[in-house]
Amino acid sequence: MVWKIKRNKKKRKQVDIEFYKRRLLGDKLESYLILDISILFFVVLSAFFSFMRGFSQEFLSLFTWVVSFLGSYKYGENFVNILNKLIDNIVVSNVISYILTFVIIFIALSFITKMFSNLIKKSYVGMVDRTGGFLFGLLRGYLIISLCFFTFHYFYNGDKIIWIENSKFNFMTLISNEKILSFLNDNNEFSKKLKEEIDSKSNSLFKKSIDSQLKLKKFMDEEKKIYNESDKKSLDYLIENSE
Repeated sequence: MVWKIKRNKKKRKQVDIEFYKRRLLGDKLESYLILDISILFFVVLSAFFSFMRGFSQEFLSLFTWVVSFLGSYKYGENFVNILNKLIDNIVVSNVISYILTFVIIFIALSFITKMFSNLIKKSYVGMVDRTGGFLFGLLRGYLIISLCFFTFHYFYNGDKIIWIENSKFNFMTLISNEKILSFLNDNNEFSKKLKEEIDSKSNSLFKKSIDSQLKLKKFMDEEKKIYNESDKKSLDYLIENSE
């Protein structure tokens, strides 16, 4: 009967593994998981290319992207009225104005940083530069994803897209973007909107966490009761046969 006890324990372990697997992955691969996996792949790919190029070159590249984006966010509206007179469409004028501002700043900074990059490339910094490049690549990949989500939330005012709303990276980038806006002391309507979404998602995640803990506790209590009864019967049977 010892083998029956071992078999019951093995079966219980398999059930526990299946429970945690379903809890983490769900019964099927959801759309938001595909999005998160794709984003994670992009971030790792960014880190790989940064490793090949080195920290110094990646730092200058990231500096150009960040300043260009912040400059576009701050001064992009300056061209809206001029473009709207030509296009006569306020939405298109807004988009083109921000993109145009970004491109102008980006080209100017790229020209300047390229000169510094050429000087740095001539010096030997070894594996330290590559390792720094890998870490910086992770940061750059995450930042690009944050900017993509920022742009989406800034311009999109339609109904919520479920697979984007449920994305873990979406929630992470909401927090990052809100911190950036707070650092810039920009308390506009969009900043308030981000704070409201963060509070809403935080409350939702807290409720889901509580529900998951309660379901897990209930499951473990039921399993413990079932297996305790099974083990008890097996032990009783073993004792009876040994007498």
